[in-house]
Amino acid sequence: MNRWTFAIVLAFGVGAMLCTGCSGKGGDETPDLPSGKDASGEGGPICEPVCWEKECGPDGCGSTCGECPNANDQCVDGQCLCEKDCDGKECGDDGCGGSCGDCSAFKECVEGVCLCKADCEGKVCGPDGCGGSCGDCSGMNMWCVDGQCQCNPSCQGKSCGDDGCGGSCGDCGCGEDCSEGVCLYVGCDGKECGDDGCGKSCGDCDCGEGCVEGLCKFTACDGKECGEDGCGGKCGSCPGPLDLCEEGLCVCQPDCLGRECGDDGCLGTCGECEEGIACSDDGLCATVCTPVDLLSCGQAVAGTTVGGKNAYDFFGCVPWEDSGPEVGYLFTPSFDGEISVVVSDYKGFDPDIYLLQGGCSADACYAYGDIDFTAQVTAGQEYIVVVDGYNGLSGTFKLAVGCSCLPVCEGKECGPDGCGGVCGKCPGPQYDCIDAVCVCNPSCVGKECGDDGCGGSCGECQGPQDACIEGACVCQPACEGKVCGQDGCGTTCGQCPGPQDACIEGACVCQPACEGKVCGGDGP
Repeated sequence: MNRWTFAIVLAFGVGAMLCTGCSGKGGDETPDLPSGKDASGEGGPICEPVCWEKECGPDGCGSTCGECPNANDQCVDGQCLCEKDCDGKECGDDGCGGSCGDCSAFKECVEGVCLCKADCEGKVCGPDGCGGSCGDCSGMNMWCVDGQCQCNPSCQGKSCGDDGCGGSCGDCGCGEDCSEGVCLYVGCDGKECGDDGCGKSCGDCDCGEGCVEGLCKFTACDGKECGEDGCGGKCGSCPGPLDLCEEGLCVCQPDCLGRECGDDGCLGTCGECEEGIACSDDGLCATVCTPVDLLSCGQAVAGTTVGGKNAYDFFGCVPWEDSGPEVGYLFTPSFDGEISVVVSDYKGFDPDIYLLQGGCSADACYAYGDIDFTAQVTAGQEYIVVVDGYNGLSGTFKLAVGCSCLPVCEGKECGPDGCGGVCGKCPGPQYDCIDAVCVCNPSCVGKECGDDGCGGSCGECQGPQDACIEGACVCQPACEGKVCGQDGCGTTCGQCPGPQDACIEGACVCQPACEGKVCGGDGP
């Protein structure tokens, strides 16, 4: 019998002794049966559990006296006996409500092993006390101080720009930009004139130029088409022969002096002729004395007498009457010779033609014909060819002039010969024919010396060593026989190599250094 069994039996016996003679009501009843034993009663025997001083195990009635609380408990003789589980463990629960050991400060028990406890409370960087880290500070200027990331400003060698910590290494002055930590002046970048924005100027423009958005642009002729530009040049010339430059603008001046009709030279008119009267090239309403057109050798013109005026019924060189309206044409020959005048393709009338010389009266009739005539003419003399109509009739026609010309070139070397040809040509593009003489125009534009193309000179070079090359005076260095010294053109013929050399008349001559010496070399 083990100690636990003995204790139970002993306890049971004592209890029985204490209850001997006990009875229910009046003490005459049958004593109680021990627990776990069947007892008689109404309805049959009743099992009484036996669990006195037991905390586990069977109660004798098919149930238990309790369960052990710990996983490692074993129920032995009604008592829970725990077997500690600390193999391989230095700390933590022993499985019996106790501990396998305690960890020292700054360590914590992890699965029975004491491990270092990282201390990162309130820290974002630095060591965690266990050989690890609470975090790293990103950025090249970041440092970990007392567990906190702090930025260390970096301005070494910098006068401006970001210090790497959200601050600045300094500010640049007016007109300056920060470039890689250095303040650079950019107030005039891309500008050649005008204000730099800081009270200074980026430069001045030349004469006639204005500063436009920082750039010099020629503005002296803005809004002008002619006249002086104020800098020795011109803004342009007016295209029309009647134009005048007024306040920089070309203004056409109407020319109606001695004119009564036709173009005034400015897109206007000098007046209108009566109905049926044509306006001549001279600006006069046509009559016989105001020709409607000019005639020249070999030319044929279409004309009409319809609507014209009848100025003359008789001409002094013929006996018959021509009472129809007439028109006149001016012919001025450039030669002495013979002309033939023919009227053709006439319709509606019977024409007669006349040649007036020295005036426009009927008595100025010099030659005539029914439909043609020939006559001798003199160079420079004005003649009027008149077309008239017989018996008051008028119509349309064609009029032609043929010429037999004798060229006139005596005393001329160029220009027209009076017969549609020329008396000669000038030898080059620099020549103009003036009054039948070839006149050379000197060409010196952009030249300061040399031939002017007309046998003259555009100028002489002033320097003794200057030579004229393509119209420019170019200094010729004089270094022949020289290795050093001035070349006469502002530069040198060379440098002497020795430290004691002196250039004397173009030659390098070594100068002995014997001052304070009585012996030894005379060199350095």
